[in-house]
Amino acid sequence: MAIGVEIKGGDELSRTLAEMARGFSSARELRVGFLEGATYPDGTPVALVAAAHNFGAPSAGLPPRPFFDRMVDENQAGWPSLISEGLRRSGGDARRALEFAGRIMVEQLQGSILAGGFAPLKEETIRRKGFDTQLVHTSHMLNSADSEVL
Repeated sequence: MAIGVEIKGGDELSRTLAEMARGFSSARELRVGFLEGATYPDGTPVALVAAAHNFGAPSAGLPPRPFFDRMVDENQAGWPSLISEGLRRSGGDARRALEFAGRIMVEQLQGSILAGGFAPLKEETIRRKGFDTQLVHTSHMLNSADSEVL
């Protein structure tokens, strides 16, 4: 058995989809992390320090503390929904949707840094810092997490 359905308004749907596609063509990439230009006061790139902490730097005595990897593993399944929610909230504006998703992803990255649970700090490091929170000393790396839409 077949049921026939007539759909009206196809021209309006085509115009709406074409308008949405134009929005996507101007915003194609979302970057989240420690972006170019983010440096410590001495000029050291924050991305370099973040990578050394995430992957470890045995020559510098840093064990891996994979905060970035954990953030991706724990959250990536929900990122398409974030973008979809951004599209809904922005009326289909792709740039604004990606900006919305980027802000939340930055919060996820910062949350992963603050959650800790990695290799413990050396006693010498705890004495120097005055506390035992991993990956946070001056909060410069934490506060340098950012996003951009290209």
